[in-house]
Amino acid sequence: MEPEAQPAPVAYPGVQPIKAALYFESAPGLGAWRILISTRADRELREARRDDTTFFKSVIKKIVHLSKGRFYEDNQKRLNQLEDQVPVYEAKLPDDRQLVYQIDCIPEYDQDLERQVIKIFGIYTRAQLDNDKRFWDSMASQLAQKGEEYRYRCTFREAYHRGDGGIPPAEFSLQNLEEAVPNSNTNSTLPKEDLEGIHSLLVLEKFVTLSKELLYSIFADLEVAHVFNVSSQEKEIIEHPNSCYVLGRSGTGKTTTMLFKMLGIERAYTQQSVAKPRQIFVTQSRVLATRVEEYFSELLQSLAAGEKSNEELKEMAARKKLQKEGDDALYDVDDDVMQKADLPKKFSLLRDKHFPLFLTFEQLCQLLESDIGNAAGITGNSERQLITYNVFLEQYWPHFPQGLTKNLDPALVFNELLGVIKGSEQSLSHATGYLDLTSYSNLSHRTQHLFANQRDQIYSLFQAYMKRRRPRGETDSADRTHRILKAFDAAGIPGTKIDYLYVDEAQDNLLIDAMLLRSLCRNPDGLFWAGDTAQTIAIGSSFRFNDLKAFLYRVERCREQGERGRKQSELRTFQLAVNYRSHAGIVRCATAVIELITYFWPYAIDSLAPEQGVVDGAKPVFFGDWDPSTEQFRSGDSGKRIEFGARQCILVRDDAAKDKLQKQVGDIGLILTLYESKGLEFDDVLLYKFWEDSTVGLKQWRVVLNLIETRSVHAPSFDEERHAGVCSELKFLYVAITRSRKNLWIVDCSEKAEPMKMLWDSKGFIHIHAPGGDVPRLAVSSTPEEWASTGRTLFASRRYAQAMHAFERAGRTREARISHTYYLRDNARSIGPFSKEAKRNAFRRAAESFLECTWDAEAKERRVFFHSAAECFERAGSCGDNMEDYVEAAQAYEEAKEYTPAVRLYKKTEMFDEAIRVVQSHRQEVDEELASEKAETLFESVDEQLQYLEDNILLDDCHAAVLAKHGKHQEAAEIHMKEGRTMEAIDALLDDKKNELESRRRANDWIFQGLWENTSFSRKIEDADTAALEFLQRAFKVDKDAKLLSPTRKDELELFQNLRKSDGASIFRWLAYRFLGRKEHHQAVLCFDHYFIKFPSTLQITNADMVTILGDFGQYCRSFRDLILELDVANEDTQRLFNFRPASIGNAYRVRTKTWLYEQTTDASAKLQVLERDDEFITVSSDELQHFLQAVLWQRLERRILDENSLCHRIPVFTPCLPFVMNDVCNRTNCSRHHVNYQELTQEWFNRQIRIHLLQILIYHVYLGIPTPKNRDQTIQDKRYWIHRFYETLRPAAHYLGSEASVRQGGSKVPEAVLGSQTVVKWLRDILGNREMPFDRMLLTFLCEGASLLMRFDPNARVDLMRAPLLGVLESHRYLYRLEGTVYVVPELYHCLRAADRTFISAGIVFFQHMVDRKIYIDVNVLCHLAEFLAGSVILARVKFNLHNVVLPRGWILALLNQIAMKEPDTMLLDRLLFSMKALLEGLVKGGEEANEMVQLCSNEKPRPQRPSPEGIRRVFFKNLQDVPLVLSTGALVPQAKAFIPSSLKSHANGVRGDDNSIRGQGGELEQQIEQPEADVTDLVDSRNIVDSLASTTAPLVVDHISQEQKDVALCLLRKHRQRARNQKLVKNKTPTQKVCDSYFETCLKVASDPKEMQWPCGSHYRKLYLGLVPHLLACVKAVESYALSAWSEARDQSRKEKQDYDGMYKTKSEIIAILKESRKLGSRLDPSSEVHRKRDVEGLKQLAREVEQLVNRVPSGAGLDVRFNLQLAMKGISNAGPERG
Repeated sequence: MEPEAQPAPVAYPGVQPIKAALYFESAPGLGAWRILISTRADRELREARRDDTTFFKSVIKKIVHLSKGRFYEDNQKRLNQLEDQVPVYEAKLPDDRQLVYQIDCIPEYDQDLERQVIKIFGIYTRAQLDNDKRFWDSMASQLAQKGEEYRYRCTFREAYHRGDGGIPPAEFSLQNLEEAVPNSNTNSTLPKEDLEGIHSLLVLEKFVTLSKELLYSIFADLEVAHVFNVSSQEKEIIEHPNSCYVLGRSGTGKTTTMLFKMLGIERAYTQQSVAKPRQIFVTQSRVLATRVEEYFSELLQSLAAGEKSNEELKEMAARKKLQKEGDDALYDVDDDVMQKADLPKKFSLLRDKHFPLFLTFEQLCQLLESDIGNAAGITGNSERQLITYNVFLEQYWPHFPQGLTKNLDPALVFNELLGVIKGSEQSLSHATGYLDLTSYSNLSHRTQHLFANQRDQIYSLFQAYMKRRRPRGETDSADRTHRILKAFDAAGIPGTKIDYLYVDEAQDNLLIDAMLLRSLCRNPDGLFWAGDTAQTIAIGSSFRFNDLKAFLYRVERCREQGERGRKQSELRTFQLAVNYRSHAGIVRCATAVIELITYFWPYAIDSLAPEQGVVDGAKPVFFGDWDPSTEQFRSGDSGKRIEFGARQCILVRDDAAKDKLQKQVGDIGLILTLYESKGLEFDDVLLYKFWEDSTVGLKQWRVVLNLIETRSVHAPSFDEERHAGVCSELKFLYVAITRSRKNLWIVDCSEKAEPMKMLWDSKGFIHIHAPGGDVPRLAVSSTPEEWASTGRTLFASRRYAQAMHAFERAGRTREARISHTYYLRDNARSIGPFSKEAKRNAFRRAAESFLECTWDAEAKERRVFFHSAAECFERAGSCGDNMEDYVEAAQAYEEAKEYTPAVRLYKKTEMFDEAIRVVQSHRQEVDEELASEKAETLFESVDEQLQYLEDNILLDDCHAAVLAKHGKHQEAAEIHMKEGRTMEAIDALLDDKKNELESRRRANDWIFQGLWENTSFSRKIEDADTAALEFLQRAFKVDKDAKLLSPTRKDELELFQNLRKSDGASIFRWLAYRFLGRKEHHQAVLCFDHYFIKFPSTLQITNADMVTILGDFGQYCRSFRDLILELDVANEDTQRLFNFRPASIGNAYRVRTKTWLYEQTTDASAKLQVLERDDEFITVSSDELQHFLQAVLWQRLERRILDENSLCHRIPVFTPCLPFVMNDVCNRTNCSRHHVNYQELTQEWFNRQIRIHLLQILIYHVYLGIPTPKNRDQTIQDKRYWIHRFYETLRPAAHYLGSEASVRQGGSKVPEAVLGSQTVVKWLRDILGNREMPFDRMLLTFLCEGASLLMRFDPNARVDLMRAPLLGVLESHRYLYRLEGTVYVVPELYHCLRAADRTFISAGIVFFQHMVDRKIYIDVNVLCHLAEFLAGSVILARVKFNLHNVVLPRGWILALLNQIAMKEPDTMLLDRLLFSMKALLEGLVKGGEEANEMVQLCSNEKPRPQRPSPEGIRRVFFKNLQDVPLVLSTGALVPQAKAFIPSSLKSHANGVRGDDNSIRGQGGELEQQIEQPEADVTDLVDSRNIVDSLASTTAPLVVDHISQEQKDVALCLLRKHRQRARNQKLVKNKTPTQKVCDSYFETCLKVASDPKEMQWPCGSHYRKLYLGLVPHLLACVKAVESYALSAWSEARDQSRKEKQDYDGMYKTKSEIIAILKESRKLGSRLDPSSEVHRKRDVEGLKQLAREVEQLVNRVPSGAGLDVRFNLQLAMKGISNAGPERG
């Protein structure tokens, strides 16, 4: 078993087939009426689009009118006139053509109702409609059979809309108004020709919504499949969210519902952010699996069409046409060994990209068998031949005793052996995997009725089968399933389980197969089982669906008990009874057969509702008078032989009957046996002598007469034993009948046919042809195209002889020859093993025929034919070990590009030279073990072998394999690593038991190196990252002993393991802080980056959670910023993190493709200069990479912060909802604010609220420091937003939300206070320094908030606040002026807030009055805070700042003392303040302040108060004015708190405390007795006249000017910028060689400048050569090396293509390898740090230069090396250089 892969993310229950997933919106421009168009209408629209654009536009215009309900006389004219019919309408089109449609009423996918729609049948000419008037009347009559309610719903019309003049479609409650089903005992009076047309139009045509996807595909001429309209019952199955069983007879739509459900889930996945669902469709039929996959692929293409541009659609259409042209290839899909080349060999290696998956059960088992190997001692038999029915029939059945096989059907026996004895549920409880005789004999006769009385005989056959099988080493499908199930029990399911399982034609599987399939699905609600046990002919099931349901129920209960997993939800069984293939006339006959089976053998098949047809049709014709001489196969007029058409078929019982008929009638048409016909459909079927050739006698057949209702004939009593054979015969008969779509003719003159004929006739189901009557026309001529189509259908069903016949009729010689070739191979396979010579000759004929087929074959078809020829030659060789055949097989395999079997056979024939040639030319495609095995056979000793392998670079992997085989694991690992095969190197070290500790340590180093190199920054490890997954699998083997893994390595391992998961975000956070704790910043940034790829959920979040999230994000931003600022591309941690490494070019680096960094280089805006480029890497210089990486990292950090900032704008937790806080209810609809409970509003809550704002401000400040261009207006807007939010939080509108009084700058409860407030000050100074700013309504509010915050946090604000340039921005707004426009009031606000001179109160009152009187827009919260400041200032001024006995809110006192510098202000405008406050308060609600409590200040210098403090007021003692802020910033927040006394004052206050309880209730009286502060009692005066005449209280605004010094600095910066731009332009125009040369020069300069590297004397001549010419030589060598690597890659790819000259190819590769070796050798000798430079060896340098010249000359002239200038310059300078002196 492979190491178990990491569990993949689970797609369920996130992805469900939601109802809307298959709902398609109408195309843009269409109205409310959904338009459904038929297949015919679709075809006609496409033809019109290609041939007549004007007419096409007219049709579309008409459809648009209809979709908008604009029904006029010319577009809704009835074709039929009878009132009791459902109307069919015509709409007039140009050129005398009409659009024919119907108003229908159908269920919707997206809701539980029915809606009127328009179904367009097609485009008809006037002449066609006039000639077919009767047909449309018949159509209307057929539709009317759905009932009166249906007719009402189709004819009902809503009222016109006045707006657009259209009628909207009506909606109705959902009812089961299904397709009309004719009464089984009555027949339609409609003409037969009309019925065929109606059946074609209503049943065979599919109606598709005219969606955007469909319309765009028509415009682009892109022919793809679309989701068509289905019945309500099918819709119910598709939308069912849980597991289900779907039973239905042939043609009832089982596969359609399955496919649409898969599509719905796939589409729902694309619309949701969940893991991709793993869906698998499984069936036994290879043809069905291929057809369903192709159809599903087309459906997906149709979905994609709606999202494509016109150019992309045209591209898709062109590819589709090319693909269609390529579809002419004809071969057996099973022969295409590369058919699923994109699939891995093992189930455990399946990744999300491989799904949805469409497999046969055989293919699925092959994947599983590759996984189980020898798991838990279970021997794998995947290489053994599987015993199919054909193998059983040809190689087993003839060898059984005739006494046992007499009168037994081999197919039914094979079914019994595999389906009952080995494949039943009971077989699972037997260790042998099959029932013993006793268990078999004791089985219920009713449930296993087929051989109920012959079980001893059947078991004897089973024993003979097992005896013959053992020496042959073969296995059967039951053995395989038992083996896989045992492996599951022993080692578990390999890999990741699937989410949804769809099993079609489930009856074709064994019962134990169902258990295997169920084991693969982890979703108990993701199972879909579909089938029909009545369809089994021979090699099918031996169980019913009821058996399957009961078995799976028991399996499910065991699973739930054992795994304690998720319980299975409601599991429903659906029955589909409407047949969409055949008309009702044929369906009735088939239903009668099913009724017979279920009546007599109720346990034989599942009992379903009677099957129904949508449209009636011609009764089957029973010919009981057919001329035995078959003269009736001749035309009555000419006597010539009838020739049946391509869509007609004659069915006979078996091969003997077919041979007999062909001899009698010759080449009359397609003649198939019943078994050959399964899965095929024909328009007309002639069932020939079914009863006459039956082994069941007349007496047994007469039992069917029991179901004749009149009972006028004698019928024998039913006996289960005597009539057992009739049951199987009836199943055959059912299959035969249901092959026909239109006409069924039954020919049988035997007496045994009479009972069934009488039964059908008694029910009126058949027409009995009267003797001598006119024989209906049987034969219908067909076109060559129809014959070719039938030929392909027969070929796909492996009916090669019949396919050859069809192709010959079509005149397709090539296709007929291919069919004949496959027929020859089938014949060869059928020859018994004892006729070895005949078998060999037969296989050789088939092989030679396959080779002939390759002559005119192309591409895939040619390769498949070579494969088939090789297989036949190999089979021929096995008939006697003929070496000649094996040689031809090997050559054919090589032509088929299957090199492993070619090498194997070359070895078998001892053609070792050929084997080695193939290995050397196609090393990667040859199995490694086989390749190394070849090498061993050529040498006499191991040393000789190793020497040869070491000398031959092409066989390096063989060399490593041989070293490992002889215990030299470390040497083998080194070879693997040297060639870039890290995985193989690790495996070699892990296998080393001799030096285990050292090897494991090295393996660990390489594993982690591989994980870092193959895991891209910012990306998870996905299914497509195969290299990373393989390293991760090997990491599971790592010993976590501290000796091998450091704490860092352990955390890195957990990091990589978590990159594979989808739900491990919290682990990334935890790891990030662990790395930070060790100062491992690169790993920490990686963890944080993954943690914040998806921002943590903010739904229902608290501010405590938000503090944590913002703290983490802030740490991420700071760590990321620091990493970028300190970025050094030479740092190994940086190289690991961003997936690049040093290049062989000096001072350059190689960036791996398919990584995050590489993708940044491919961006259109990227300006990275690339030195070299190949499939895996690009090479860039060090400086380029340094600048580029810093730039893209800054961009990434910038994008992250902007996204987070945008999110924080929307998160409710930042903005509490005030109505909810105050009233506990919020009446806003969809309120976007945070509804926080009143009880949560504690001091801690308020502190956290302050913190989250400061944290976000600090995060955004990181963004502002990023050196990228920014929109200054946007950054100012964002700053203002967060300043405003911070101000509102610090000074909230209501006391409930806290007070700034409890927040001290630098306090421990708000750690961010110092840094955050400093940042706010920086922002405010930056904004206030603007001379220009767009006006907005909040600007005045901001000016007030900004000044208040500056005064709060900036000690220097008082000095320069009035010089803020932003004050002048509002100067042009006249409403901000008083005194008739002479005094600008905004500076008066700032003058007030400075509180630095005597007029500051008057200035504030004047501003406040102006705002209130003029009703100027300003935030009321800001205005109220200004009023509080003024009121407090007045109070303190009136008491002359004598704070003894002053009672004010604590926050007021703190703010006032912090802000007011002038202690003797005037208060002459107090009355104006009171009047303005009254005006303001009239619109506001008054309220107390609990959080901002009332306090009474008591000076320690004054006498102690004798009375207790009033209720609700806290008494605070202070020593001096400087004490007040300290004592007010501490203590309780609630009014009931005791008086606070500083410790230094406690001794003075101990005797004055009183009992608060003793004074409650005395409020009014006590208040009178409270000692009042000493206040200025000057009478208030009316200051209105003063205000009206008061001039500006402030100085004029200061205007700053730009100095000359500032201008000089600006000009200097501009000159530097222009110089840099010119340099960048020069660098951009350099060639890659010049850039490489520059890179080497930088390296040489660095080395030359380092005295430790080069100890050269001053003025050394060699230094000039070294710096001036050596870089040019190194650039030449590097260019040659790059050429050699590219040429080697190209040669390797070329050798994998068509047949090559292998000798020439070998010489070319050898020369390339020699050049590569020489370039690397010269590069090392010329390296900037090499010995020749240290010695200043001029002669040595000259020699090296000559060798470089020779190396360059070895490169072919057409290679395009751009080094001639560099080489000539270097050679000229170095060759003329004199010796070094000194």
